[in-house]
Amino acid sequence: MPASTSTLNMSSFGAALKVYYTNDKVESVVLDDNPLLALLPKMTKFEGSSLPIPIIIGLPNGRSASFTTAQNNAASSRIESFVLTRVKNYGIARIDNETMKASGSNKGAWFEARTQEIDGILKQVSRSLAIQLYGTGTGTLGAYTYASPNTYFTCTNIDDITNFTLNQKVVFSLTDGSTPHSGAVFVVQLDRDLGRVYCAPTLGGTAANISTTVASIGTAGFVYPEGDTGTVAISGLRAWLPDSAPGATLFFGVDRTADTTGLGGIRFDGSALSIEEALQKAAYKAKQLGAKPSHVFMNPVTFGELAISLGSKVIYDVAKTTDGKFGFDAIALHTPAGKVKIVSDANCPSSRAFMLTMDTWKLCSLGPAPQVLQTDGNYVLRTATDDSVEVRTGYYAQLGCSAPGWNVNIKLA
Repeated sequence: MPASTSTLNMSSFGAALKVYYTNDKVESVVLDDNPLLALLPKMTKFEGSSLPIPIIIGLPNGRSASFTTAQNNAASSRIESFVLTRVKNYGIARIDNETMKASGSNKGAWFEARTQEIDGILKQVSRSLAIQLYGTGTGTLGAYTYASPNTYFTCTNIDDITNFTLNQKVVFSLTDGSTPHSGAVFVVQLDRDLGRVYCAPTLGGTAANISTTVASIGTAGFVYPEGDTGTVAISGLRAWLPDSAPGATLFFGVDRTADTTGLGGIRFDGSALSIEEALQKAAYKAKQLGAKPSHVFMNPVTFGELAISLGSKVIYDVAKTTDGKFGFDAIALHTPAGKVKIVSDANCPSSRAFMLTMDTWKLCSLGPAPQVLQTDGNYVLRTATDDSVEVRTGYYAQLGCSAPGWNVNIKLA
């Protein structure tokens, strides 16, 4: 007898996914809670092995009140080129075959019951990307402190607790981006009020002394999802606009010491000022360099403090994506550099705000970031080691900036 048509087999399951997970569907799943990721201009045809971004940091210099001197001093423009290379990020969703078969031919029932797995992994990958967009390129989730023999570590910045999720496997290092200590643990409990992350040596286990599994955890350091240490993450805002002036280490092939502001962004210390005053003075610095910033991104905590401090003066606006599909509530602030839209983003460190000239930025990727990976046409694959199927998601991308000196990294605390 022919196979029952009521069974949702591999072929029909893959076809259903292909119809359901269009690019628009993926966008609606991943962009709602990640404003910077949503608002960044996109370039989804990052083909080849690298992508050069040229930047002029010096104009021709054959100029003088004396013709002879002008001739003698003639010098061409100084042009540098950031050569972007992609990084990768993956997310795997697995669904057991019994559940898939039990859903039968009712595609609607299947999607109502099980899209949480695929939507969930897309959200995890996009959240990872959204966090990395603010990062230094090392993949860190934040700094921690630890007192042995505790079953938890504490986020140095309590607001970094939002970067952690249950069942996440994490590793630790002494300095940001350094080789991780031996041993990894799983997140099993979160105390968001105190910024504590409780860990177990096994998935689903009971919280236990972390230093038993990670002997070199020490008293402080940095924490990462396993596999994200080193230079495997997106080079985010704090890589392009570092907290301190960049050194001679090449950044996408460029020594930024020739012009640490033009090539490494503006740094403004507003920690001793009110948030509004810090933003106004940062905008003034940007205006001095010819910038016209359009957006400011900050943590919801500081966004709320700003709104309270403005009181009746607060003016609300909407920050829209370039295609107009998504919009985010914003505070409109008039500055020496013009009106900027201030957007709340939970992925932004609470100690920082970033004043950006958005048309100088671009998220460059090979296809959408993130996406359901199906280059071979298969949306679903059999799992070799158990009775399940898996859906693969991920991205191949890098963040690029054509004018770092028109953007400001603002220290707030």
